[in-house]
Amino acid sequence: MATKQYFAEKAEQTPMIYAYEHIGVPSHVGWLKVGYTTRDVETRVREQNLTGNIQYKIVLKRPAMRKDGSSFDDHLVHDILRRSRVRNPEGEWFVTDVKTVERAIASAADGNVAMT
Repeated sequence: MATKQYFAEKAEQTPMIYAYEHIGVPSHVGWLKVGYTTRDVETRVREQNLTGNIQYKIVLKRPAMRKDGSSFDDHLVHDILRRSRVRNPEGEWFVTDVKTVERAIASAADGNVAMT
């Protein structure tokens, strides 16, 4: 007799670090929002920008995973950016470029608290 499945299997989601920029916002030129989600990045970023009706561009999506299978979140990436003296004028917003955020993510993935 086949067993009845009562609950749908949950799809495994890879935790992601992402960065996006606002388009057409003069006060945020050169700023990147660095965030974390266990859901679809596009959906999460869209949710964050609905109320302001602000255009944005996602410039980076990377798994928030280490080689040992453990994960990290945006707080670690933020700490690494701040320790590297990347300007942080507002919350999760940094005045930086994609390559610098990529280096911070790589450092977090390697278990470092500073950029290598």
